[in-house]
Amino acid sequence: MASRKIPPETIIIGIDLGLTYTGVTFSTTDMLFPLDVDRWPGTKAVEKKVPTKLCYRAGCKKPVSWGFECCEPDELDRGMDVIDCFKLYLDPDFHFGSDDRNSELVFWSNEDVQTWFIDFLAAVREYIVGYIRREEGCSHYIVGDWKLHPVEYIFSFPTTWQNSKVIEEFSKIVANAGFGDCEAHSVEIKMSEAAAAAVYSARNFKNQRSIQNLKGRKQLTNGSDGERIQQGDTILICDAGGGTTDVAVLKVLSTKLFNICEGRVEEMLELEQIDFVNGTPIGSVRIDQAFQSLVENRLKHIDFESGDTRWSPMYAARDLTKGNFQAIKKSFGNQLESALDKIALRVPGLKGYHAPEAGFENGRIVFKDDDIRKLFDNQIRHIFSMVDEQFARIRDFSLTEKVTHLVLSGGLGSSRYVQDCFREAYGHGKSMKRILISEEPQLAVCRGLVIDRIHRLRYGQSLISTRRSCRSYGIVFNKKVKGSKSPTHRNEDVQISPYDGKAYVVNHIEWLVRQGQLIHQREYISEKFNRVFDPKSSEISWKDFIAMSQSPATRLPRTTNQGDARVICEIESRVDRGMLGQHTKPVKRQKWWGSTRKPESQEIQYEVRLFIGFSHLKFKVFFENQVIGESEEIAVQWQYTSIDEPLCQDTEVEWPVDWTNGGYARG
Repeated sequence: MASRKIPPETIIIGIDLGLTYTGVTFSTTDMLFPLDVDRWPGTKAVEKKVPTKLCYRAGCKKPVSWGFECCEPDELDRGMDVIDCFKLYLDPDFHFGSDDRNSELVFWSNEDVQTWFIDFLAAVREYIVGYIRREEGCSHYIVGDWKLHPVEYIFSFPTTWQNSKVIEEFSKIVANAGFGDCEAHSVEIKMSEAAAAAVYSARNFKNQRSIQNLKGRKQLTNGSDGERIQQGDTILICDAGGGTTDVAVLKVLSTKLFNICEGRVEEMLELEQIDFVNGTPIGSVRIDQAFQSLVENRLKHIDFESGDTRWSPMYAARDLTKGNFQAIKKSFGNQLESALDKIALRVPGLKGYHAPEAGFENGRIVFKDDDIRKLFDNQIRHIFSMVDEQFARIRDFSLTEKVTHLVLSGGLGSSRYVQDCFREAYGHGKSMKRILISEEPQLAVCRGLVIDRIHRLRYGQSLISTRRSCRSYGIVFNKKVKGSKSPTHRNEDVQISPYDGKAYVVNHIEWLVRQGQLIHQREYISEKFNRVFDPKSSEISWKDFIAMSQSPATRLPRTTNQGDARVICEIESRVDRGMLGQHTKPVKRQKWWGSTRKPESQEIQYEVRLFIGFSHLKFKVFFENQVIGESEEIAVQWQYTSIDEPLCQDTEVEWPVDWTNGGYARG
C-alpha cells in the first residue's frame, strides 16, 4: 500500500486530558513510534503522565502552580486550594456522586469549570512546546518560530459525554487555551477515548503481555502464537481509567504490512467494530470517593478536639485521600503490599491521637487489607457487569462470534489487583479468554490518537476500517403511493400531486444509513430521485433535506411528522438551462375526464450520495456526474458512542410539502 507524501517535519501531538492524570504523546510522520512527554515540572522522576490539577491562591485569577508542582493538601498555606477532578463537570448532565450531601459542597459554576480547563490546558501547551523543541528526536526538524512550524493537536473526548454541545464547548476551551492559534497549527477533536485505546491495541498487539503466562508478567507474548492476537480473533478491550470505563468489541479482519518509508515496514491489525461501546463513569476516582467516605465516618465517631479551627473530619479525610492513599491505591495487589496484615496512614491534623479500639494508633488510621480490597471489589463488580453485558450482546448479535482475547488498558487497568481479578474471572474454564495487558496501558489513549492520525495521513483511512452507525440518517422526499391512496401508517399524509395527479406520501424519509448498520470506509451510499420543474425556467434550484433519528432501526419514523425524526441540515442545488436542455423528460400526467389541460412539466433525475468520513458524514448532490450541491460536514462520533442531545419525544410537527420533489427515480 503506497503512502501519502506528508512533510516529515509535521508534528502530531496527542493529548489525553484525564480526570486524574493527563498524558501527551507526539511524533513526526516518519518516526517509527511516537514519543511520550515523560518529564514534567515539579518532579525529577520519569513520569509518563502529569496530575490534572491546579493550585490557586485567594484573590488571584491565575493558578500559582499546576501538575506535580501543586502542594500536598496538608502542606497548603492559608488561602490556597487545589482544584482537581474537574474534567467531567463540563457536562451539566453528569452526576459523579450518588450521595446527596455532596450537592451542598458544590461551590463552582460552569464558568469556573471552563476557567480551570483553560488554565490547565494553557499550562500544558506552554510546557510541551518547549519540551518538544528540546527533544532530541524532533529538535532537528524545528527551525525558527514554533508558530510557523506545521503542528496538529489531537484531543480525545470521554464516551460519557452524551451531548454534542459539550464537545462544542470543549472545542472552544481548547481554542481559548491557545491551541491552533496560528495558520500553521490545527486542532482535531474527533476520536473518543475508547476508539483511541482500540487503535493503540491494533498497532501495539505484538507487545501486549499475557497475565496468564506462568513464567512471569514481564514476559511478552511475542513467542506464543496461541496468545498473540491474529486474523479472525474477536477482542474485547476494557479501558478502565480514572473517571470512566469503556468496553469495546472488535474483530480482527486482517494483519497488514504498511510501508512507513524506505525499507521500513510495520505490521498492524485491521479492525471491524462488532458493537457499540458501553461507557460508564466507573474508575479509580470512585475508589477515592469510597475511601474518603470511610475515613470521614470513622473520624466522626472518635473523641478528638483539634486546636485548629480549620480542622474537620471531612477535610481531613479529603486531604488523606488526595495524599498518602494514592500511593497505597497504586501499589495495591503487589506482593509486598499483599503481605501486610494492616495499613496505617497518618491523618492530617490528628497528631498523636491514640485509640487502638477505634482503629487509630499514634495519629494514624489503621485499615485491614480487606478494607482496601472491598473498595476495589465494588468497582470491579461494576466493570465485570459491563463486560458480561457485552458478552451477552455479542451472543445475541451473532451465533458465530466469540470473544477470544480480553485486553486491559487505562490507569485502573494497569492495577495489579484489577488484573488478578480479571484473570480469576475470565482466565479459566471452558469460556476462558486470553487476557492481555497493553504496554504502558495508561498511555493507550494519547498514543492511539497519534498512531491513528499518522495512519490516516499515510494511508487515507483509520485502522478501524468498519464501524457501526449509532443513529439513522435519511433524505426527505415524496413517495408515490401504489394501489390504495389511503394512508397505511399513523401520521402519514397522502396528497395528490399537482404535477402528475398521482397520490404521494409527502415528506417521507428514505433512510440511507440505519442505526447499527455496518459502515465501511471509502464507500458512499446513494439514491436517485426525480425533480419536477416548469419547462419555461431558465434554471432551477431546490433544497434537499436530511433527517436524523435515534430510534431503533426496526422502529424508525416513516415521515418527518413521526416520532423523533428531525431535519438536521439542508442541501441547496442549482442546474442551469444548458444542462436542463440536454437531460430532461416530460412528466406524464394523470388524465381526468373533463379536466382542463395544464402545461406539460419537465423532470430531471439526480443522485444524492452519502460519503462516509472518519468522524463525519457529508451529503453531495450529483447531476450527470457533476456536483451541484453539498452539505456541511455532519459531525458523527459513531465509532463508539451515540453522542447527541437527549432522545426527543414523539411530536407531530407539520413540515411544508415541496411538490417539485418527484420521488424515487428507480429502474
